[in-house]
Parts: sequence; C-alpha cells; structure tokens
Amino acid sequence: MRLIIPCEFWTPGACGVETFTLAIVRELLSEVDRLILVLPSRKLSYLRGQLPDSAGLKLEPLEQPGHGGQQALLRKAALAAFRYTGDSPLLSWLSALWKRTITARLRELVAQHKASHCLYTYTIAQSPPEIDIPLAACVSDLRWHYRPSDWPAPANLILERFFAQWLNKVKLLMPVSEMVAAEIRQVFPFYQGRLKTVPHGTDPFLLDRLSQRSTATAQDKQETPIFYYPALVSPHKNHLRLLQAAALLAKHGENFRIFLSGRDTDRLLTRASPYKEIEECRQFYTANISTLTGRIQCLGNISRDRVYDLYSSCSAVVLPSLYEGFGLPLLEALAAGSYVICSRIPAYLEQIGRYDLDGVVALFEPESTSDLAEQMQIALAQGRDRQNSIERLREQLSQWTWQHAARAYFEELSKLH
Repeated sequence: MRLIIPCEFWTPGACGVETFTLAIVRELLSEVDRLILVLPSRKLSYLRGQLPDSAGLKLEPLEQPGHGGQQALLRKAALAAFRYTGDSPLLSWLSALWKRTITARLRELVAQHKASHCLYTYTIAQSPPEIDIPLAACVSDLRWHYRPSDWPAPANLILERFFAQWLNKVKLLMPVSEMVAAEIRQVFPFYQGRLKTVPHGTDPFLLDRLSQRSTATAQDKQETPIFYYPALVSPHKNHLRLLQAAALLAKHGENFRIFLSGRDTDRLLTRASPYKEIEECRQFYTANISTLTGRIQCLGNISRDRVYDLYSSCSAVVLPSLYEGFGLPLLEALAAGSYVICSRIPAYLEQIGRYDLDGVVALFEPESTSDLAEQMQIALAQGRDRQNSIERLREQLSQWTWQHAARAYFEELSKLH
C-alpha cells in the first residue's frame, strides 16, 4: 500500500489532532510500502523534527510548485470568509476554488508516488478531493451538531454541509469512538457506506516511562500540589467549572495551583471573548482575583515534553469537558501514571469501560462545581497514599496502543478497492 495523508490545516502544538496524526504516521510506517504526508510548506521543517527518518516516508508541500504564495492567500481568504461572512456566495466560491486547487495538487502527488489509498485524519471545514483512488476519513466528533453554540452562527450549518459531502464521497468512515459512530448514524441515517470505529491508542513511550517509574515519583516532590488541565480554550472544555471549583477550595484554605495549557489558555483570563462561557471565565477570575491570584498559571501552547512532564509531576489531571468525541488526554494522563479526575460524559465512560478502569478514575458531574471540588479535595487529602497499581495499569492500557490502532487502519484501508 502507498498511502497519502493530506493535512490541509495544521496548527503545531500539543493538540489532539496533531498527536493523533503523528502517532498514526509513525506506526503506519511499518505497515505500508510508502506514506506520503502532505501539509502546508511552512510546517514541513517542524514535522521533520517530529517524525522518524524513514525511507518509506515522504513529506510533500500542499502547495503546487511556484504557487505557494497564491495558495496561502486563498486558504486565508477561505478561512476569513467562513469566520466573518457566514453562509455566503463568497464562501461558496472560495471553497470551490480551494477544492479545485487541492484536488489538482493531490492528483499530481498521487501520480508521482503511485499512491493507492488516501486517508484524511481531519475533515472539519474541508471538502473531499476528487481523486481516483479509495478515499477514507477519520471522524473525531460531531461537536458542531451537538454543541452548535460553540460556533459562531451559522457555522454549525456550514460545517454540517461540509461533512455531508464526505458522506457522499468516501468509501469508509472511521470514527474514533463508538459514541461518534452512534452520532453519525443518528444525524445522518441516509449514510450507507462503511463505518468502522478505530479508537485512539495509548502511547508506548508513555507506557515505557510508566513501567520505569519509581515509588518516589516527581509528584511526591512538589511542595505545592498541582492540578493540570491540558485543553484548548473552547466553550465545551468547561474551564469555568474548574475555576469555580478552585475558588471553593481556596476559600477552604487548601494549598494548590492549577496549570492550564493549550491554545489560547495564555489569554483566557485577560482577553474578552465573544463566547459567553469563555467570557464568564475572565469575569469570574476578575471577580475572585484576591482568592485565585497565584493559583492559576496559564501556559498557552507548550511542547509535548512539557506536557509529559506535567502529567508526571502533577497531583492530578483534571478533565472537566462537557463534550468530547474521544478525549485523548484521559489515556495520555493514565499512561503517564497520573491520577485523573474527569467528567462523567459518554466519551470518557467508553474509554474507562474499554480498558476496565472502573475505580481507577475519579468521576464527577460536569455541571456540578461542588462535585468537582470534592474530588479535587480528596486528591489533595490522599496525596502520595493514593497510588494506582502501576503494573496492573500498564497491563490494562497496553490492550490497545497506537500500534493496534495503526494496524486496524491498515487492515480497513486494505479492504478498499
């Protein structure tokens, strides 16, 4: 198999889409004859530092030779039209022009590398290309449908129309969880194509670190206990609930700090937002600044190494999301040996069930500040006495790693002709 993976939009940083794509690419290299990763040329040098040196891997620029500047402007114009003009003739025209441009480039690369299959790891706000090889797509979530208020109107309707194009074009959809698969069947009952769930996996690197972890862990050495939440700023990430729980704990005299990382977290508490839930974070922090000063550290985008260090050194990872398609930080944190407090939502419950993690993860109702604060207080009180069995945890998490996921992708793609 010669597999081409186009990445039309790529934001470097420790985010879920990047983590997923890089992990799958690394593991697929042992399965396919050649893997062609296509992405904007300005991201190529960054990716070369993130991927192994392999004769089977080829990185190609998304832009046609000699037309990089024009394509970059077209991409920016299409994104600006999506954000600011809504469902307009301008957006339709720019989207169609972008699709023709991408299709032409991918046809060139398919012919050049004799690619046999195409896989998109991210489809939001994109149209499927018109190419003559089997096309498959991963589906991370249907958040635009189930949480339309997270998007500026009428973006959710536009995104749904984009996704419907994939349903009419692809030979295979691979949702990242059974929950997302059920959502697709519910929202798009007309879809008659193949649907195969391939969950994200655990990171073998983190599992190796877990197996080498000594009883005296880095978290035991922290003078001030740390709660860590890795998530971009978005209404569904529920940062406000975490700030409210922090204020409760602080008023009870608890000693702790909270570290936030991810896109825009460095501006969460200082910049006004048009989204009600995000603006409420800033307003709540300002109203409680005397209580929360020095307790909340907003880091912005950080490196994967820094994320791993925080997983290992914190007292607990807190995941208060209202909605996730999968929620990769849950597995990452557990694989790093972290104690995890997460919201009781379907995506997290599915993972807990898959890995038989009942009793390992502390759950709370995502709409309840007191419930979250109680679980955080328990974590503070137990401290180093609260330890999961590392060997058993490693055995559970090894049941499905990125290697298993990549093998499943390869097997499903191999069935397409």
